[in-house]
Amino acid sequence: MSTLGPDERSPARTRLAAVLSWLLLLLIGLALHFGGALTGYERAVSGLWHRQAGQRSEVQHVAIVGIDERALQARPDEPLAFWTPHIARALNVLQQVDAKVVAIDMLFSVSAEAWLGKAGLAAPEQARTFDRPFRLALAEGRVLLTAFATDQQADEVLLPNNDYWLALPQLLEQVALSNLEYDDDGVLRRFRLLSDRAEAPRVFLGPLLAAQASGQQLDAAVWQLGGRPRSAASSATALPFCGPPGTVPVLSMEKLLADGAAQDPQVRALAGKVVLLAATYHAAQDVHLTPYAPELMNGAEIHAQIAEALLTGRATSDLPPWQQALIMAVMAAFAVGLSRRQMGTARGAMWAIAGVLCLSGLSYGAFLGDLHFAAGGAQATLVAGYVLGLAMSLRGSERRRAALKKMFGRYVSDEV
Repeated sequence: MSTLGPDERSPARTRLAAVLSWLLLLLIGLALHFGGALTGYERAVSGLWHRQAGQRSEVQHVAIVGIDERALQARPDEPLAFWTPHIARALNVLQQVDAKVVAIDMLFSVSAEAWLGKAGLAAPEQARTFDRPFRLALAEGRVLLTAFATDQQADEVLLPNNDYWLALPQLLEQVALSNLEYDDDGVLRRFRLLSDRAEAPRVFLGPLLAAQASGQQLDAAVWQLGGRPRSAASSATALPFCGPPGTVPVLSMEKLLADGAAQDPQVRALAGKVVLLAATYHAAQDVHLTPYAPELMNGAEIHAQIAEALLTGRATSDLPPWQQALIMAVMAAFAVGLSRRQMGTARGAMWAIAGVLCLSGLSYGAFLGDLHFAAGGAQATLVAGYVLGLAMSLRGSERRRAALKKMFGRYVSDEV
């Protein structure tokens, strides 16, 4: 009996071939997905979804007061290290309009008073009182300062000058780490609540803003933020951005330094908000790669978006591994079904493309709902099924050709 193709095999052999094909496709999808081979592809898709979605939620809890070009131009001869009297005025205005918490996203490692005293450029009395308004504003208890961990494993941290953090009611508990969490490709997609440090400061800026605004105990094992429990010792989690750069509103610091600033409607709109006071002028170069690249995001906005996500209870969750595997199993079965129908190359490619696009649509819909569905494994399973179908079709053609040659070779020459 000749064996011309799959349809002439026994039903048992046909079913066995289908099961083995399904298993092979499933193993390919699982290996690619869980082996990390599709990481680059998934990151590229995630970036595309971020840019396509644009602004995803309204900013409700945070705002930025920026030291911008306008503020710099108003004081061209004053280095930022000597801006503490101006920052004190801005902090007093924020207190008048009842801002909930204020963080200064600048590292005050130099004391203006100490520098003036050492240089002998001011009278002794002025050298001792230059920063007094700033220290009084810090003592009110609503202000956070920032530090920077140069090497978290070695426990090396650049702290604010002692004159400043000693004025804080909770001392170093009110100093946040301004470090950010990057993936190995240099893009910021995740954040953590706490660093690996054993002593304060150990809370990152965005989480500390949210914790202070919601009255959390920093030594608690679980924080309740936005109606959602957050393990303080949790590893880095995906950041559900509110939107692209520019989503968080920025108010020029010059607005707070104007006469009658507390009566300005834009300033009064900061009431009850978490406010970051930061350098936003372009030369500051505090910009970072996010999924919205090539557009860069200011560091203060990243901290603000982290605080916003925590205060609103937004979180991105991953599709459970078993559900990922189930989707790949379904796609493998679908691909085997297509291959068994022995449709043409063009028609099979159309079905494979349609399946890939449907999976992309599901991935985008899940993204809009803050659910991460990595469709790459399922798409790879489908494409592998199409390639397997082509291989089976070619093998069937070769088997038919060999059978015909064997049948007629008994009666005519090989050339015929």
